Amino acid sequence: MRGIVAIGNEAICAGFALAGIEVHCPGADAAGQEALERRFAEALGHAAVVVLSGDCAARLPAPILAAARERGAPLVAVLPVLGEPGGTDPLVERVRAALGIAS
Repeated sequence: MRGIVAIGNEAICAGFALAGIEVHCPGADAAGQEALERRFAEALGHAAVVVLSGDCAARLPAPILAAARERGAPLVAVLPVLGEPGGTDPLVERVRAALGIAS
């Protein structure tokens, strides 16, 4: 199978699942950490694109993530971690400023 696999938190996974994409939502406990590393390795073996939420990417061992991204195949995309709900996100503020939109 050469599709897209998304690995992330519940919100990220829900969105990708609605699009029909294979998703994995590992927990934050020790079992979730083991599942995250296992699912990432499996995805690297069969997907064309692996999408990671920023929080899951931060939990992977840095050398493993770096090696996967440097290989280039499959493409490993890390989604940015956005600000807290109700808070101000620096990226959103930069985009609004660049577009001349008042916040």
